[in-house]
Amino acid sequence: MSNDNFGNSGYNNSGLYSKLLDRFDEDTDKAQFFDANYLSYGLCKSIYMYHPLGKRIIDLPIDLSIGQERIISVKHETKSDELIEQFIKVWNGYGFKNIIRRLATMSRLCGISALFLKVDGYNDHEPLPVNTNWADLKITPIVYDAMNIAGSASNNQDLMSENFLKVEDVLRSGMALAKDRSFILSNGDPLYNEFSTSAFGFTGRSVYQNCIHLLKAWLYVNNADAMVAKKCGLIIAKENNVGTATELTSRSLGIKRELLRAGSTNDVLSVGASTTIESLNLQNIDGSLDMARNHILEDIANASDIPTIILGQQRFTQGFGEGSEDTKHVGRFIESIREWERGAYQFIDNFVMRMAWNFDYLKALNKENGDIFKSKNDDEITIEQYWQVFYSLKQSFSYSFPSFLTESESQIADGDQKKLEMIVDVYDRVFPKVEADMQATLTNWLIDSVNNLRSLNKIKLNVDEDDLRQSIVDNYLYKESEEPKEEKDVAI
Repeated sequence: MSNDNFGNSGYNNSGLYSKLLDRFDEDTDKAQFFDANYLSYGLCKSIYMYHPLGKRIIDLPIDLSIGQERIISVKHETKSDELIEQFIKVWNGYGFKNIIRRLATMSRLCGISALFLKVDGYNDHEPLPVNTNWADLKITPIVYDAMNIAGSASNNQDLMSENFLKVEDVLRSGMALAKDRSFILSNGDPLYNEFSTSAFGFTGRSVYQNCIHLLKAWLYVNNADAMVAKKCGLIIAKENNVGTATELTSRSLGIKRELLRAGSTNDVLSVGASTTIESLNLQNIDGSLDMARNHILEDIANASDIPTIILGQQRFTQGFGEGSEDTKHVGRFIESIREWERGAYQFIDNFVMRMAWNFDYLKALNKENGDIFKSKNDDEITIEQYWQVFYSLKQSFSYSFPSFLTESESQIADGDQKKLEMIVDVYDRVFPKVEADMQATLTNWLIDSVNNLRSLNKIKLNVDEDDLRQSIVDNYLYKESEEPKEEKDVAI
């Protein structure tokens, strides 16, 4: 498309849309057809910075996926809360949540990105010693985009290799970074012999790849909106001119135009009986514009795998969490983004655990009653014991995200009420028909089930299992071989 069209509509070549369209024409419009291979690194950045939908396509899914705080779990007999608190303290201290956001943003934008943990005092290209004291390390997380690691994502194209289509090293300035501190995130799987210009390699592709021509069409819709908005203020004066216009008539028309231009509400304007003043009729344009806008938006959403309701910032037909199909679709989409980010979380979590649960911290936590190393004597604690405890804690570490489809308190209470009715029904049916030991197990199950009800998450029943079992055995309520005892009147 020529920039003349924008110039005629009030936009000159220095306008935002003109510059972006120039970039589109340079990179995508070759011989009057679109070729996604021309989606360069530079065009991706221009779309992200200047296109009305560019930033939203990249950032919105990521922001939704990391918006909720993770639920961290560490299984330990007595120190779970302290271990989780220390982990979260280190995680927040380094701002790793924002690091993951930047890493995912760069990957969706260009097709690939990398995270490197730079450690002060250690060579960037060599792994850290195994017994490094992590309590003293100064770590600087760095996110690299496709330009910074150009050449890393070439992948192995050898069909006979065990590393076929795998990224082996993250290269910076042609040198491989230490593998134990580098992580690469690709947007999409690499395709054999399919080079991505935006990512400088045979790797994942930019989110813009499948919708590049639609993003260009969206600019036309925006420009049409601007032209309509400008023409809405146009005033038309219809004159019945008889004969050839003389200089006096032209001057008179000019004066009327000036009066119309200066006129406003509550002003009085005198015109001839045959003169008609009206605005430009644009009633047949809005339907075409709305149809084009909605269709292009839906096509962009489908091409970039983003629910249209998110991309268009539309309101949900029912409240979020009501269980409607659109909210379920959004929930599944966010879960898929979180699954894509899982590798980055696991990579960072391993380092945070090493920093948070270092040798000195676990020794200090052990001093109270020896729950960590099963010994209060610090002199007896060896590095081998530390590694055993650390890997045991690491294996028990897990996390989850709250459900993206949030529910109201009334919905949670209704669901818990139904669960409780079923739990009590099972308990009442089974309890009288089993022996004492099974009655104790059944009662423990009842207590655990009640504690797991979400509406009672702040009220917990804490019952010692051994004491409960002994109490039930001592007061065994049902023995099949015994006849029910008759109640005797007791004189008071």
